[in-house]
Amino acid sequence: MPQKRKLGRGLDSISKLPKGGTGEEVRNLSVDLIDPNPDQPREIFDENALAELEASIAADGILQPIVVRPAGKRYQVVMGERRLRAAMNAGRRLVPALVRDVTDPQMLELSLVENIQRQDLNPMERARAYKRLMRSLSITQDEAARRVGVSRATVANFVRLLDLPDVIQEHVSRGTISMGHARAILAIKDPSKQLQAAKKVISRDLSVRQTELLASPKPKKARKSALSPELRAVEDDLREALGTKVTLQGTAKRGKITVQYFSQDDLERIIETVTGR
Repeated sequence: MPQKRKLGRGLDSISKLPKGGTGEEVRNLSVDLIDPNPDQPREIFDENALAELEASIAADGILQPIVVRPAGKRYQVVMGERRLRAAMNAGRRLVPALVRDVTDPQMLELSLVENIQRQDLNPMERARAYKRLMRSLSITQDEAARRVGVSRATVANFVRLLDLPDVIQEHVSRGTISMGHARAILAIKDPSKQLQAAKKVISRDLSVRQTELLASPKPKKARKSALSPELRAVEDDLREALGTKVTLQGTAKRGKITVQYFSQDDLERIIETVTGR
């Protein structure tokens, strides 16, 4: 029985996997016989990047063979689905391929390693891929991190994104909200408030730091004079309207408002919000 292979060291680990029954190192396979990887971690293929790869293949051919595994009388892509798609778009009917006997868990692991090492996945794709890898192999975050070649904290930070509402996950996938913003929003426990925070991040173009302040728990410091419910509501309204930390002290007759800013841009944004200029 072959030893369990650790694939996190790099893409060259594919060469250590068992060869297919054909005994050939590289074959020119018809694209009509090759099916996509059902466990492909990448859900979104960048059309511009694909077009660039298509032009390169049209001019110079496929410089690196794709990797496939036998699937009955057909084949499934293990690594190189972008190259296959670009080759088909370029009108290529044959592609060079390495044939390897790869198990389902190995297939997912290799696809994940390939895309992560080439930084081809968006944050949500990586999060779902890590989750599938752990579920498929029944392994911990520590083991998943070791196999892929990243830190455990990296895996944990990505997987936590899956706790966000689907709407926010979609924004992260499209890039309208960064992973930094998403991690800040995770500090909010109420999903409905998470959605409200995400809307503010987008509409006000908040920085990650501003989002962290928005999501941070409100301090429970005892005040010399407790605010009335009405003034607390005013304080909350000001905080939301200005997108920064606002503290109100005093009574309905007299008091002071403290508005905090954290950069020159932040100050200018607050002034513009207040003055309307």
